[in-house]
Amino acid sequence: MGHAVSDGLSAPRPEPAYFGALDGLRALSVLAVVWHHARPLGLDAPLASRGYLGVDVFFVISGFLITHLLVREEARAGRVHLGKFWARRALRLWPLWFTILAVLSALFSSVLSEAKMVDAFWHDLPWNATYTSNLIVPGTFLALSWSLALEEQFYIVWPLVWAKVRAAAVPLLLLLAGVSTLIHLGAFDQRFVDWFGPSGAQSTALKATVLPLVLGCALALAPGWTAKLANPALAPLWLAGLFGIASMGEPVTGGQVRLGAQLASAGLVASCVGSRGPRWLSVAPLRWVGERAYGVYLLHIFWVQLLPIIGARTLPAGEAWAKGDRGLGAFAFVVVASLMVAGASYRWLERPFLGLKARFR
Repeated sequence: MGHAVSDGLSAPRPEPAYFGALDGLRALSVLAVVWHHARPLGLDAPLASRGYLGVDVFFVISGFLITHLLVREEARAGRVHLGKFWARRALRLWPLWFTILAVLSALFSSVLSEAKMVDAFWHDLPWNATYTSNLIVPGTFLALSWSLALEEQFYIVWPLVWAKVRAAAVPLLLLLAGVSTLIHLGAFDQRFVDWFGPSGAQSTALKATVLPLVLGCALALAPGWTAKLANPALAPLWLAGLFGIASMGEPVTGGQVRLGAQLASAGLVASCVGSRGPRWLSVAPLRWVGERAYGVYLLHIFWVQLLPIIGARTLPAGEAWAKGDRGLGAFAFVVVASLMVAGASYRWLERPFLGLKARFR
């Protein structure tokens, strides 16, 4: 049943099943990403341009929760049923993503057939549809799909390793952590230039690494260590540390900032997974947004693209944005519009599929 992983990393306790504070943390993370894409122009401070670090918090949460789910299933059923596990993941992620791809395909085949990015869309479509877009330099506003690809690859590989080759689990995590750290410290910078070209090598997606996923897995596999960090009073300190790291400019490199931010994100997640999570992260509005964070993440980019087009005639913020003057009003509009559409998507598209997950328990 529970395989020993190592003296330090052993099969943890399978409970609790739900961590409400993580939904609140998801909400803050997705709002940071929305800020990154829709922030007011002219803000040059490092902190203002690093909302993308919210993705790293997402990854730590995913690494922790997926490993936690694997451990719980093994404790309950005596083994991990990979087919059912993957089916539950697909029911959560596929409906909205493939609906988006289908709608865009229909649009680029008809009313948008002359759009500037039509060729790039069709070029990227096979990569987007197979969750491999993190292997290319994307040519459309769906560039954020790199994170979906990385997470889907994690959902396939990590449960397989956990269920079939347990002895390789910890060595794999250590290897990935080591390589990711070297990437952050610049050891592969020239290789990236050779492989992806000067512009591609500057991609923040390329520099993301899998370290946040590894850290999340480690939190789930080391309950003794995690318990020492699972103090809700530490959450504001970890969050302040994350903001402080994100505020660093030269001579600190971007890779060093990302490495520090990922470590702080792991501490922040750990502070949320004790028997009591931080109450301020568990309030109902944040949990509501957190439950719909996937939809907000995928759908907000459409409002970023559309606001200069449709908002110019109807909204003061849209008119200003169309002229290149993007202010807080435009950001607020994107947030509200994204929450509304994501809420509708969750209720009428995603939740019916989520109801099918019980068949694969």
